[in-house]
Amino acid sequence: MSQRKVIVIDYDNNFSGLLVDQVLGIEQFTQEQYRPEAIDPESPFAPYNHGKFFKNDQDWYVFMPSLLAQDPQYSDAAI
Repeated sequence: MSQRKVIVIDYDNNFSGLLVDQVLGIEQFTQEQYRPEAIDPESPFAPYNHGKFFKNDQDWYVFMPSLLAQDPQYSDAAI
């Protein structure tokens, strides 16, 4: 059975959606777990990243949908 989900972005009253393969659930982090370290600049997600959290020997990079919604390439493709 497919685990795909749609994440809806509401930015400036413009709605768009992202199809993701899987949602792992809700994860909680503390301020102490935050690291202001960017994802690899070669990653296609680099412009939409805002640091990471480190928990249980794993990096959890922060994806900022608001940064994606502000990207003209994304908004042009979403229309």
